[in-house]
Amino acid sequence: MQGRRSRIDWLVDRHIRPVYQFTEALLAGLVERGEMVAIPPAHLYYIITGAGATIFTLAPECRRLAGFDPSEPDPVEVHANAIETLLFGRSWAGDEPLRRASGSA
Repeated sequence: MQGRRSRIDWLVDRHIRPVYQFTEALLAGLVERGEMVAIPPAHLYYIITGAGATIFTLAPECRRLAGFDPSEPDPVEVHANAIETLLFGRSWAGDEPLRRASGSA
């Protein structure tokens, strides 16, 4: 396969890298303005993508373990607000504290 690009090379170069570069620039601006802690961009990218998706990827486990369906609207909103609060110290959705999802443990 020498001389041929792998699928991951194509995927990263064509789809993932542009999103990563945009995200990296956006996060650098937030750090510069003091709106976010300085975390190496690659680590922050994977923290965000992992934290954002894991509850939904593991939805059957979440339903069994925590007792709620993460795909319902309220848990989706709570999860997004929780990530914002962890990253920025507050939620952009407003100043009200995070609400517990109905049915969450």
